[in-house]
Amino acid sequence: MKRKFIFLKGDTEIVLPVTPPSIETSSGIKIETVNIHGMGDIRIAGYRTLANITIAGFFPAREYDFIEAGAEIDPYRYVKRFKAIIVARKPVRLIITGTEINHLVLIEELRYSERDGTNDVDYTMTLSEYEYTDAVSTVGEGGKTRPEDTAPTPPKTYTVVYGDTLWSIARRFLGKGSLYTLIAKVNNMPDPNILRVGQVLVIPEVP
Repeated sequence: MKRKFIFLKGDTEIVLPVTPPSIETSSGIKIETVNIHGMGDIRIAGYRTLANITIAGFFPAREYDFIEAGAEIDPYRYVKRFKAIIVARKPVRLIITGTEINHLVLIEELRYSERDGTNDVDYTMTLSEYEYTDAVSTVGEGGKTRPEDTAPTPPKTYTVVYGDTLWSIARRFLGKGSLYTLIAKVNNMPDPNILRVGQVLVIPEVP
């Protein structure tokens, strides 16, 4: 089944016109090295690092049998739209159907070129997974603190991906992991420890 690559920004949806032949993603954990007297170096496993994703493909300049239905045949229009996202410095949601990838991401870089005379535009897009902080503030003018990044309004629903827990979902969308009980209650979950990949959860508002 052909995968769809969907970028969501508010009410705007961008679907890549051609399924990319290449995608690379990385994830892991932070490992710290600590030197202890009499023992030497030891390794300490930390928490997970955010994923990095690289997508390579092309924006078509003419009709092909394999492009998405309704796709625009204007490669530089796609370039313009993604460059606008980069300049806005705001995260978008990337969903790749048939995979566990359903992340908020920042677009770090978009490289593009024409090579073979077809006017198609080859591109490589570098993405970094993004998570909103619960509360971050910095000292501004006059020594006053100001908010720098706050959590967005929770979405109405969320699709469970591999590695999710109800605690992590509550922390991401409701601001506190301990509010997982609200999600469990709204979704009539007798056992909040059991989640299925692909399960759609209703995300309530914090009372």
